Amino acid sequence: SKLCNVLFTYKLHRQFGASGLKVVCLHPGMINTKLLRTGWGPGGATVEQGAQCEMFAALGIEGQEYNGKYLVNNQPSKSVAISYDTRVQDRLWQISASLSGLDVDG
Repeated sequence: SKLCNVLFTYKLHRQFGASGLKVVCLHPGMINTKLLRTGWGPGGATVEQGAQCEMFAALGIEGQEYNGKYLVNNQPSKSVAISYDTRVQDRLWQISASLSGLDVDG
């Protein structure tokens, strides 16, 4: 699902970035949730610490532009190679539209 988030972010930016829509994909790290504690035991960042990544991207700290980027630990980062493949992005876009019943071409 994380790959799909990155693919969708890049496609959304390609599709609507020129119109002024801001799109950012974030990886807040391991967050101490019930799922994490159940599967791996205690650990990870607090929910508040994880939310700092979202706040950082939303506020554009120091005027930096993160539109269309993938952020890890509040820094633009490279995502996996396949995430840059526009054919894969487009395919996910079409599958998502089909499953949701939305007309994304009109």
